[in-house]
Amino acid sequence: MKQIMLVVILAAATSTFARLGDTQKEFEQANPNFKYVGESPGNEPNTMVRQYAGDGTVAQIIFGADGKVIMEAYSDLSGKFPESSLVPVAKSYGYDFSALEKISISGHWKDLVLHRDFWFSPDHKFCIGIGDVVMNDSKITSTMTVAGEQVAPTLYQNSAKKRSDEPAKMPTTMSEHNQIQLAITVTVALIWLVCIIVCFLKWKTWTAIFGTIGLIVGNLPTTGTHLHYLIMGPATSLALIVVAIRLAKPVSWWAKWFYWGPLGPNREVLSPSPKLARALARFPEEGVDFQKPAV
Repeated sequence: MKQIMLVVILAAATSTFARLGDTQKEFEQANPNFKYVGESPGNEPNTMVRQYAGDGTVAQIIFGADGKVIMEAYSDLSGKFPESSLVPVAKSYGYDFSALEKISISGHWKDLVLHRDFWFSPDHKFCIGIGDVVMNDSKITSTMTVAGEQVAPTLYQNSAKKRSDEPAKMPTTMSEHNQIQLAITVTVALIWLVCIIVCFLKWKTWTAIFGTIGLIVGNLPTTGTHLHYLIMGPATSLALIVVAIRLAKPVSWWAKWFYWGPLGPNREVLSPSPKLARALARFPEEGVDFQKPAV
């Protein structure tokens, strides 16, 4: 079973825990202060995750196919969970905490830093762990989990694999990757900005407006990668470039700078670019400025 949850915080060392192997009824009778909040299916067939809350503590208890506890997690908003508090919990299951094998895993998720410490029995059928989350304001929250023989072996395999993969993820490699992503994002944004300016100068107003909206929305940090790609992906970027390089309207600023050429005393066009005739043919309604010169 994959690790079912990452809870945000810890339980106090004096909390009453579920016992691996207890039934739902036994847990609820032993913890009358916990009120049922909700439940959801577990990652494995016929497993259920039930949420409880009480006295500022949140509990998530995973029941197996036989209806008995296979994993437990407790969380609170009181700070970092002390490692020393795991000693009596491990002892209550018959394990010497100092003899357990420790595996540590760290990683990033969005703006958070995740760190997990697991201690496994020699046969990998028992696991107790602490998961810490470092928020972007440097606040640390923790959670404590206890897993039995239905969950602990898979947790051990996944944790050992992730630990072996960590050396390949060097900070310099991640930094180079982020720099490449930033360079691509900036380049695409600059291309969009240039195209939007050109569209405004060519009096393609609606295209420029939609391009401006797309440039803003596509770079909002809350929109996510998929929306960014949808708005500013290859198809829309190519369409914006095509519209930007097409003919300008004949009385636009762009046309006056590049199509008209010098004007006579009565605003007649003396040596226009061939593109002006094409623009007038495509936008005949825009020829009024030439037909009625200013006095």
